[in-house]
Amino acid sequence: MRLLLSVLLLLLPAVLVGAEWRIVEVVRAGPPPHLEEDRLYRIEGEGCHRLPTGSFLQVQRPEDGRPCGTLVVVQVGATFVLAKLAKKADTYPLKGDLTFPSEGPAKPPPMPILAARSSGGLGTTTAPLEPSKGVLPVVPQVPPPRTSGGRWKIPIRLPEVGPFQARWMLGLIRQTPALLGNYYKQSGSSLDSFDIARDLQLARSGAPLGLFVDVMGARFLLHVGTYNVAYRGHAVIEQAVNLDTTSYHPGALVQSEVSLRDYEVDWTTKVWWSDRAYIGVDLGVNYWVIQATAVGQGYLQSDPTTQVLSTTKASMLFPIPQIGISAGLEAFGGLTARGYFHIVQMKGASYQRFGVDLRYFPLKHWGLRANYEREGFKAPLGSISNNMALRLDKNGAGFGVLVRY
Repeated sequence: MRLLLSVLLLLLPAVLVGAEWRIVEVVRAGPPPHLEEDRLYRIEGEGCHRLPTGSFLQVQRPEDGRPCGTLVVVQVGATFVLAKLAKKADTYPLKGDLTFPSEGPAKPPPMPILAARSSGGLGTTTAPLEPSKGVLPVVPQVPPPRTSGGRWKIPIRLPEVGPFQARWMLGLIRQTPALLGNYYKQSGSSLDSFDIARDLQLARSGAPLGLFVDVMGARFLLHVGTYNVAYRGHAVIEQAVNLDTTSYHPGALVQSEVSLRDYEVDWTTKVWWSDRAYIGVDLGVNYWVIQATAVGQGYLQSDPTTQVLSTTKASMLFPIPQIGISAGLEAFGGLTARGYFHIVQMKGASYQRFGVDLRYFPLKHWGLRANYEREGFKAPLGSISNNMALRLDKNGAGFGVLVRY
């Protein structure tokens, strides 16, 4: 049995060196900007999972044999290893590059072998392994077997968790979109109709800080956020306006307040990606909650000397599905950019959403965010309802801060 174990230990380095190991994926821990210490290289190949943590691998470009640096193993899985860049070269390692075991800063201790039987009796000695002919003269850092009580013990490494590397972002943002549009609804003998800009003259009056959370992995993005914008109008209407069965005659003073709360859930699946860019497919939902209050002050048409005061309150809910594409780019200097376009059409109604999101990280964990977004919802008469028509346009910029970990 001792002789068999010794032969296996002698053959193990040669098997490891002769196997072809390639970088199959660059697993980046978290969102851009990806620092050098955040990049993980997933390496697969026969026998690579036998390497212990701390082993060094030499990277070589298969097309021209150019060296691409040295990696150090930081995690071992069932059929793969994850490694980080330990030493730079003229170029960085890429997907498809070959890796070979390499000696680290310190040489591994020599492996004991069973000495030949001598006439004087049995004895053991230690000698370093000789490199095989035709194979690179390097030996991976395979720890020697330990002995306890005269018995050989081979260390066994259990497979660790796979490369699910995700980074979280938490931030505050102030969104300040302008709200435009018109509304028309016929209900029995009553008619509700108004134009936001012409009749109500709504303008932004406040924008509390909104909250968002992003989870960014190697092949997906998840965004969840909410924000609120307040609008206030003060106008003397020039034509009759109807709000929730209440009529406001020309010349009436109408003071209005509108609150818009937006809830966002967006999931992006990356269909193509590289070290610094990706293209993805987006699915999600936006949920608008609009609450409006109007207070009108005017005079009766039958008696111009009699003043009347009326108050109207209304609430509208708009769940809007999100389907579209997006693309992201990691620039230099800690700057990242993302653009997206969503479109939904159903029964004559249409919705479009376009946006650009910029993030800059002057520090490793702290950053700034700026975005611009345009949304438009159109529902002609007879599309979603036979007696209602609606058009809403929301566009504007946002600025905020975020932390990533």
